[in-house]
Amino acid sequence: MKLYLDTADTTAWDDLMPTGMFYGITTNPLLAVRAGLD
Repeated sequence: MKLYLDTADTTAWDDLMPTGMFYGITTNPLLAVRAGLD
């Protein structure tokens, strides 16, 4: 099973991706707006 991190929070990417628990990252426009990304 491959797990994906579903967030637009770049801090979470930096913290969680190096752990090796996640295969990749997914996001969507709503998550980007909530994270303050344009």
